[in-house]
Parts: sequence; structure tokens; C-alpha cells
Amino acid sequence: LNPLFEAFSGEVSVAFGRFGGAAPYGYRADAPHPAASLIKLPVLLGVLTGAAEGELSLDERVFLKATDRVGGSGVLQ
Repeated sequence: LNPLFEAFSGEVSVAFGRFGGAAPYGYRADAPHPAASLIKLPVLLGVLTGAAEGELSLDERVFLKATDRVGGSGVLQ
């Protein structure tokens, strides 16, 4: 995987392994990155888990109001 990441024009960091264990693979795993888009991952995991458990439907639309929005923090401000 390293040659693929090194050829990429952007910044890449990867770490993976089993939960609760040390990561057996890492590429720039300790490099800092702004978390602006990372919040989408746990949200996606929660939605997919809820769908798998029958708690929600992926076909249902959810509409947000302007009052549902909050400002960013850190580098997002």
C-alpha cells in the first residue's frame, strides 16, 4: 500500500487493526489532520448500525432546520 499512498498528490494517513489491539499497519498514522470531515465516519457507522438493527430506515428522509445547525470548532471556525 505504501507506493499507492506515496503516489497520491494529497495527504494520506492510515492505521488499521483489531479493536482493542495495536494497529498492525500504519502509514503516517501519527500525522495530525484537521478533523473536519472525520465526523462523518462515526455518524455513518451509527446510521448503518441503526439500519442493521431495524431502528431506522435508509429510505427515510430526514430534514434539518436552520436551528439544527451548530458552528464548527477548532480549525473550522
